[in-house]
Amino acid sequence: NQPPMTTDEWVSVLKLASKWMLLDIREAAKKALDTRPWLHKITLARTFGVVPWLRDGYFYYASHEESLSVEDVQGLGVETAFKLISIREGKLQRSREAFQKDVHPNSILSLRCKRDSYQSVIDSCSFAVDKELSGELEGVQAVRGDDAVERVLWARSRNDLGSLRLAYIDLVERKESISSEHALKLGLETTVNLCRARQRWLNIFPELAGKANQSPSDLWIEIDGGFKEELDLVTSLSALYAPRRTPPPVCHTNGEKKNKNFYQCSAFVMFTHQLRSRMIRRL
Repeated sequence: NQPPMTTDEWVSVLKLASKWMLLDIREAAKKALDTRPWLHKITLARTFGVVPWLRDGYFYYASHEESLSVEDVQGLGVETAFKLISIREGKLQRSREAFQKDVHPNSILSLRCKRDSYQSVIDSCSFAVDKELSGELEGVQAVRGDDAVERVLWARSRNDLGSLRLAYIDLVERKESISSEHALKLGLETTVNLCRARQRWLNIFPELAGKANQSPSDLWIEIDGGFKEELDLVTSLSALYAPRRTPPPVCHTNGEKKNKNFYQCSAFVMFTHQLRSRMIRRL
């Protein structure tokens, strides 16, 4: 009995099958790798032209409840990752706004009271400082301008913890998403943590869960529009592996050329036959 093939072996099979246009083996490799994590499948999709893996992977990250990790951002690429974060935050913003419009004002007040009671217990010291010293803190904030990213850099350079905290709060509470350009200035780990805090802030009302959610079709439209160039590129790569009709054999009048082509084709056919036989036994 042959041991089961490893993931690296299946990736090698997918690579060789794509290179030599062995479409049945390529499909077998895709099926075997279909259970891999989305990040791995997105990487393979970009290399070997597997459009469903790319689109479904982006949909997963745009709709998944858990925030992206530093490893996710590095694997996806900074620009792609923050596009997905922007789509996700836009969905949460619209859900929150729609919910607040639909429910009774007294319900909103009740939810806010619950939220404030939770925060006053968890952040009682911070709440007191912000309330009692807000005038001085706002004055310090005004001196440095309105750009929260620049205020973070300013506070870091002076080791000013209070100003740094205020700048982070502004970045979390503002409506605009954090971009890949901000990540270059703030650092990747800090930016990922800020995005996690923004998601927590947008979900501050637990009762919002499951209400006024964006439909999957709208999310697909955003993904197809936001990643159109990359999806078109992978689609064109995928078209290379579409099944084609086998052309009729070419007859040569030159005996030497005919013999040479015959032996070359025979060797290739024998090799592919052996490869298929081995693959079938491993399957």
